[in-house]
Amino acid sequence: MNITDYIKLNEKQKIALGYIGKGKIIFYGGARGGGKSYLSLISAILAALQFPGIRVAIIRKHASEIRELFVDRMLSDFPSEEFGYRITFPDRIATATFLNGSKIVMRSAQTEQDLYKILGLEYQFMIIDEANLYNERAILRTIGSLRNPKIKGWKPTLLMTGNPGGVSDVYFKTRFVQPDYSFWTEKELERKEDFVFVQSTAYDNPFLLQNDPRYIENLKMLPDDLRKAWLEGDWNIFSGRFFSSWDERYHVVDDFNIPQHWRRCVGIDLGGSEAHPTVFLWLAQDPETSIIYVYREFVSNSDLTEIVRMVKMLSENEDISMWVGDPSMFGKITSLSYDKSLPYLFSREMRIGIQPAINDRIAGWRILKAWLRVENGQTKLKFFRSCASCLRYLPQLIYSSSGNPEDCNTKMRDDEADALRYAVVTCFGLPPEDKKDETQTGVDKSLFMKYYVTTEPSFKWEYESLTGRYNMFLLETEDEEILEEEIRSVY
Repeated sequence: MNITDYIKLNEKQKIALGYIGKGKIIFYGGARGGGKSYLSLISAILAALQFPGIRVAIIRKHASEIRELFVDRMLSDFPSEEFGYRITFPDRIATATFLNGSKIVMRSAQTEQDLYKILGLEYQFMIIDEANLYNERAILRTIGSLRNPKIKGWKPTLLMTGNPGGVSDVYFKTRFVQPDYSFWTEKELERKEDFVFVQSTAYDNPFLLQNDPRYIENLKMLPDDLRKAWLEGDWNIFSGRFFSSWDERYHVVDDFNIPQHWRRCVGIDLGGSEAHPTVFLWLAQDPETSIIYVYREFVSNSDLTEIVRMVKMLSENEDISMWVGDPSMFGKITSLSYDKSLPYLFSREMRIGIQPAINDRIAGWRILKAWLRVENGQTKLKFFRSCASCLRYLPQLIYSSSGNPEDCNTKMRDDEADALRYAVVTCFGLPPEDKKDETQTGVDKSLFMKYYVTTEPSFKWEYESLTGRYNMFLLETEDEEILEEEIRSVY
């Protein structure tokens, strides 16, 4: 059998193939039409033929895609009698077993949990087609799961493909497309020479253009964001991005000392897991320009006592007018848990009360996007460069694929966005220009009435909530017993 009679590779595919089996972490593609799925299948078959006993996994989101892109094509283009394999396809898993003992397992993984089940098995070559449809955490765990049971001449390899427009676009942009080492973990930095990006677009795939001459013309007819992403491979603009106006040129500034007289507040999103940690964001507003600056962040999975200790230290000597957080942190408090709750610990350790934030999600997102809006190179909401988590996770949020189409995908890392929404909406309300014309955001000012004395924001609000009354009480007593009794009555 002459294998070249069956395999036709373009130049970019040949380059990528040269890294296979050398211990590399490869990202191939970056735009539509570059031959990503074909490379995935070819590299798996060649590895199985050349390295007896190797176990290869090809992973994609849906079982129907596994059959169409890999199983059917393998059977039609690479005959089993010529290539020496037999294939079975029960349920969502197809296994091609070769005469030399090698195996290619082609399977779908619709959820993160499905992917983790695969990672628990032993593979020396893993291929994730459309990898940026999985979140960053799943990608990192995939890298750490590669194993090599002494396959001679082979080093464990990960091949990933993708186009702009997935949940982990920021990961692939900062590791491969435009490497930014400030985003990398220590383990990634130790292996930075192993990260390889091979960009391939429709222009690099003559076989595609020969079979479908109008392919590029069809991509050119797409809306600007899709055209730039899918044809040109622009990872800064992609369809479905929740904060579509985000632009580091305008939204990110170098750190500076916040003047003492500026208004300050803190937004809190209570988490408690690796995927969804607790997030604190400190915001301050320039009274001259009305620009809000997110000047500090604190992200942690520690216990609440440690979190309060750190937040107290970070906020020392600052005049913070308001602390607002997820209202659910109040609803979950019971008589048995009050002394372990965040509101209680703040009251006890810092002598302040946390105010439940306005939590109308859709109205809140509209208001937040109004602050992020860029007009003539200017925006009213900016972030210090040191706020790494905000800069990392806000741009990668996408819209929800189910539920309200105006909401974000809550399965992603949305904690920074939630903390930001609580603070901006509750503490600052509408941007100045939107207060004059409510139709710009479609948000009625009555949304704020229970928090504002007037319709204009003020940091001297007279709270009607229990937390607000307790806030006033804290200013009047230092008696520990009375304080304890008051805490119980409030929470």
